[in-house]
Amino acid sequence: MNKIAFTISGLVWCVFSSYPIKAGNENKNNLNDGKVVQKQAIKNISVSDSIINRTPITSLPFGSPLLVSYKFPKNWKNFQNDDKRDFLTNPHKAFKKCENYYRKLVDAKAIVKAPTIKSIKYFHIGEDADLLKYEKKFKAKFKYKLPDMGRYQVYFEYERVPMDYIYKLMDTANSFDKLYYEYANLVLYDVQIQRATILNIYHSYSFKEPTSGELRLFYIDTNKSIQIYEGAEGELDSAMEKAYTVEIEDNGKILLKKGKNRKL
Repeated sequence: MNKIAFTISGLVWCVFSSYPIKAGNENKNNLNDGKVVQKQAIKNISVSDSIINRTPITSLPFGSPLLVSYKFPKNWKNFQNDDKRDFLTNPHKAFKKCENYYRKLVDAKAIVKAPTIKSIKYFHIGEDADLLKYEKKFKAKFKYKLPDMGRYQVYFEYERVPMDYIYKLMDTANSFDKLYYEYANLVLYDVQIQRATILNIYHSYSFKEPTSGELRLFYIDTNKSIQIYEGAEGELDSAMEKAYTVEIEDNGKILLKKGKNRKL
């Protein structure tokens, strides 16, 4: 992932801004390189508004269909001031639409009761081990209950990290420490042994001297396959690519497949 010129003020704006979206009409078409794709997927485009207004969620997908249906190039110029290009042909505007979806999703007030958890296990996806210090410090809110996967009950939890805590970390952080601004996990709960397995599927972070704002997004399809995308957003350039796929087997085994140039 290319590191792109970025300012800390720009990152804070990116993470904490509220993004207005027109209810029930986010997109009229599913997209792939500016072309309409299969009608089978089109009906899922406006799923965001139904998701945040009801819990538990009884059907999938969960996540922005634009994330998987739009063919993002490996990296692109942002064209932030180019009003002549719409999101059909401008990757940056399509990228911002995806961000808008997840901002609305995590900012929703939908809350579900957490199950009784006696033990926790972390299933790491790529290089997310630094999140453990946040998990121990903060108690993420259980926002949604999703359809079961294999032997697990499934929950979505989210936490926005207080800025005073981030500033405190900056005082002692080195150049390579990740400073997380927010994160969301998929919680796989085994009822029989009351154990929660934690998978990080959403986050944003920068480094102490940021060159870009890094982020992770997700999409859970109707087959319960968890698609993980990772990207970077800078002042001039941005990037996005599919990083991992997670599959949950009926017996509870979790399978992780990596994209190109990714570490397990």
